Amino acid sequence: ALGLFVSSDADLVRIGDHMFNAQAGARFSWFDAAASKVPGLGDVDYGHAGLVGSAGVKYLYRDLLNVYADFSQGFRAPNLQESTALGNTGKSFDAPNAHLRPVRSNTLEVGVKLRHEWLRANVAGFASWLDDMFIRVMLRPEEWQALGLDPAVVGGIPVYRRENSGAGFYKGVEGGLSLGPFWGFTLWDNILWMEGDVEDAAGQLHPGSRVPPLLGSGGLRWEAPEAAGYVEFYVRWSARQDRLAPEDRKDLRICEDPHRPGTLLSGDACDGTPGWVTYNLRAGWRPWEHIGLQLTLENLGDLRYKTHGSGILAPGFQAMVALSGTY
Repeated sequence: ALGLFVSSDADLVRIGDHMFNAQAGARFSWFDAAASKVPGLGDVDYGHAGLVGSAGVKYLYRDLLNVYADFSQGFRAPNLQESTALGNTGKSFDAPNAHLRPVRSNTLEVGVKLRHEWLRANVAGFASWLDDMFIRVMLRPEEWQALGLDPAVVGGIPVYRRENSGAGFYKGVEGGLSLGPFWGFTLWDNILWMEGDVEDAAGQLHPGSRVPPLLGSGGLRWEAPEAAGYVEFYVRWSARQDRLAPEDRKDLRICEDPHRPGTLLSGDACDGTPGWVTYNLRAGWRPWEHIGLQLTLENLGDLRYKTHGSGILAPGFQAMVALSGTY
């Protein structure tokens, strides 16, 4: 892999405490991958080059306000796992495709950041358009047999291959708020909402795969500067994600039958990943300038939960002690 980039930043207009700024940049990327003796393909050796750009403007008022708008392009080349995948994945049999092209994206983001003596706030919204997305397309028996796949090896399950046949649109909003400190107390919160849709090779629109649900975190922190310490209670939470892609319904990480491990729920029986809330506590103390001690207690209720799209349950109650030093 090779990457080269250039960027520029210039103040356009300054009137008293008001300033307008502009940024622009470009990046060139080159990715190369090779694998020998791939079944059905032989030796695989490919490279992809991509040139993308970015530009943005922002309005600044002192150190209090930042209003910005950014446009950026993305480029992601296929990796060897995606281009040479072969075998039973648990939900299907994957066939290789050495002719995958890079996925490209265009993203627009607008946002506001506000900072005051006792207030920190930020909110941003984004929209992303993706082209040449990798879509798993089911092959007809004659197509996968032409790749040299033995029916006895496939085992009677559907055969899929990744192809550049999808287009997507993703959008989201994230924000944060911090109030304080008042008498040593600070209240803070972060939240994220995101949604995506993908158009497949047949022109049908489906929800994007493994898109996170509405989620966030928040807490109350008390600091004692004279004692160089703090105590903080915080929660992490996630809403239910039941907006599932067709691929999600074939994914054991999302739609596994809880009573029959290793088996998918049938039809519309899968209602996604349940929401959850964990309660957590942490405290820190710096007895000397360069030495710090921190205690963290996570998932105080020992909740059994899973992050959407994860194949394993999150940890239950755990306690951690950390000693840090700076030089």
